[in-house]
Amino acid sequence: PKSLDGKSIAEYELQKVSTFKPPYVLLTIAPAEKKVDIIHSKELEKAFDKDAILSPFPWTGTIIPILTGKKNNDNVNAAVINGYADIVEQIASSKNIELQSAIGSSNKNTINLVKVIVYGFLFILFAGIIWRKVKK
Repeated sequence: PKSLDGKSIAEYELQKVSTFKPPYVLLTIAPAEKKVDIIHSKELEKAFDKDAILSPFPWTGTIIPILTGKKNNDNVNAAVINGYADIVEQIASSKNIELQSAIGSSNKNTINLVKVIVYGFLFILFAGIIWRKVKK
């Protein structure tokens, strides 16, 4: 929702999940109140890492780092997609289900490829510098 209309995020979530059948996960982002939370049924408690998904650190969190950037509606949309994708992938992994394609997996593969290229280039650069110093 854009706003919780004066309710706490917990009240809002409990009202929503009262009609859900387990297992369920509800990702709630209320930009007006600057609140983000994930509530889930007991069956999925160990299926995904809520703290990692909601982490403010960009190397683990998939929602909050995006929301702390420039304020616009696209950030909220990206945060919802990233959070949803991360939750789905973690639950699938915990249930030993391999997804044919997923939003986050292609993005992670691209980032990992770029990291390998950059680290490989740095390794070659430093190895060349060390080789020249040893050769003299």
